[in-house]
Amino acid sequence: MNIEFEKILQISALTLSIVNALMLLRQYIRDKALLKVKPIHPAVYQWWFRLPEYEKNGEKIKSFGFLTYISVGNRGLRKVALDSWRLSIIDSDGNTHILKPISIPDPSFSITLQNGDTYNKTFSVLGIVSEKFKGETIIDSGCSIIGWAYFVAEFSLESKINIRIENSKTEGIFKVEDIFGGKAKSRIVFSEITLDQAKDFVNGIEILH
Repeated sequence: MNIEFEKILQISALTLSIVNALMLLRQYIRDKALLKVKPIHPAVYQWWFRLPEYEKNGEKIKSFGFLTYISVGNRGLRKVALDSWRLSIIDSDGNTHILKPISIPDPSFSITLQNGDTYNKTFSVLGIVSEKFKGETIIDSGCSIIGWAYFVAEFSLESKINIRIENSKTEGIFKVEDIFGGKAKSRIVFSEITLDQAKDFVNGIEILH
């Protein structure tokens, strides 16, 4: 009788521990951060451009710059910090290139209004601290952070490989990962701008690679 009672207690204790573990797992899954990535004004603020040729490690290089204005939101119930962000592109030979972000000054532009006044607009760069922006990478529950990110794809000048271009547009996948390993991504369509337009927007961008 005592042995049977002990077995019942053991089974009950095991069952209770399993239930508690499942409840904790459910709570963790429910409360964890859930990232969402999306381009801001995808038809306006997503650009690619051709950079001047340069030499790197004794080799002549042709390269392409990518500027994306991006929003990263947190739909979960816990705040989270971003760990990394990358841009994946596919070249003309079908190879995938994973590009790391390059630090740039705060992008800005100026326009003259009809009354003669000048309107200046300065933007933040994702994860970069500047005089005007804190470069936050921690995202509270229900909030988002925004900023520009800059990437460069490099190819040997002698190679026939280029980025894939169709009707002056090219595509990439922007991916983010938080410190817990949570991931999110978004497809971005980049429209071509001239190098001069890029230089007007980001000071010195032609030498940042």
